[in-house]
Amino acid sequence: MLAIVVFWIRRGLVEPQSSKQTQEQAKQDGPKSEAIELFSKHPQAAFTVIMLTAEGRLPLTPSSPIYKNTATEITTAAIFIFMLIQPAVGALSDKIGRKPIMIAFGICSVLLNVLIFNRLGTTTDATTAFWLCMSGIIIVTGYTAINAVVKAE
Repeated sequence: MLAIVVFWIRRGLVEPQSSKQTQEQAKQDGPKSEAIELFSKHPQAAFTVIMLTAEGRLPLTPSSPIYKNTATEITTAAIFIFMLIQPAVGALSDKIGRKPIMIAFGICSVLLNVLIFNRLGTTTDATTAFWLCMSGIIIVTGYTAINAVVKAE
């Protein structure tokens, strides 16, 4: 439903003049691969962005013996808290730097994700499942809260 609303809003927006000029210039220049240009001019930065993106996509989806309704309530609460802590982690990265946050994310992901998901796949206690979900979410927040800025930098 939101996609339809966004499409409807976007349809009525006026394109800035610079965007129209860029599109016309691209038509005149002919087709060119921006990916090839990116990798040839900035190979290290391109590789870094690809690796950061891949690392953020690694979490697995466990199968849990918890009932579907309970699992939905647990994940809804955890995702709500996840939404609230994103700005806090972003602000923390402004104070201490992005590198320590990304390093903590990487180390915790490597060391704890398998343990968290294995335990989550076997627990039948809703409270334990919630805290396991929160542990995973706190870890992944180290990536999601700052990845766009890290890639841009």
